[in-house]
Formats: sequence, C-alpha cells, structure tokens
Amino acid sequence: MEKVWHQADTCEVTSQDGGPGVAPVEMFFSGFRAHLKAKAAETEVRLARLEAADKTVTERRTALYNQLAANYHKAKIERAEMARELEALEEDLRAARAQCAESEQAVRAAAAKAKGNEGELARLHRLEANHLAQLASLKQAEEEKVADLRKRLE
Repeated sequence: MEKVWHQADTCEVTSQDGGPGVAPVEMFFSGFRAHLKAKAAETEVRLARLEAADKTVTERRTALYNQLAANYHKAKIERAEMARELEALEEDLRAARAQCAESEQAVRAAAAKAKGNEGELARLHRLEANHLAQLASLKQAEEEKVADLRKRLE
C-alpha cells in the first residue's frame, strides 16, 4: 500500500477549513517540508534563546559565587582581626584587674598604717600635753623663785 501511495500523483488532503480535497503528492511534501523547516527555525531560535539565558544565568551565578567567596574571606579576616582585638582587650582587662588588686592591697596597707599612725599621733598628743603641763608647772615654779628673789633683793 505504501508503494502505491508513493507512486500516486495525488493524495487526499484536508484543507484549512476542514474540507477534504486532493493535492499532488509533490505539493503535499513541499508543504510538509516548509512546515518542518519553519518548526526547525523556530526550535533553533528557542534553543538560541535558551542558550543565551543559560549563559546569562551561568555568568550571574559565577559573579554571585565570586562575590560570596570574597565576602566570606573578608568576613573571615575581619573575624580574625576582631578575635585578636578581643584577646588584646582581655589581656588589658587582666592587667587592669591585677593592678586594681595591687591598689586595693596598697590601700588596705595604707589604711592599716594610717590606723597605726593615728594611735602614734594620739600618744604624741598626750606626751605633748604632759610636756606642756610640766613646762607650765616649771615656769610657775621658776616665776615663784624669781618673785621670791625680787622680794629678797628689795
């Protein structure tokens, strides 16, 4: 049957309005070829668009990945710098705490010394008062002697 169909000069076709008709075989195949060429051209255009879109997506993905990698390395470096700064600050804090502890010990020692000095100062004030009292009594005794000598001289 296929052989007969290929040997025939005409074939049955359906028109665009849906009506049956007869067309030469060569014309049938030329329309079919034209249709296939049009579909192939359309497919090539779609393929070219898809390849261009794929290229754009790949370029954008690469740019974003490079940006991400750069930001990651930058953040990693900043984190390391901040860790070093934090370590230095912690060392400064330890030194300040040690200095504060030494200052507190010095203050306690000074307070103890001041307390001892207050006792010594009170003792010296009492001693001074005793000496002043002794001087006053000696002065009075000497004044009495002077007054007695004057009376004798007169």
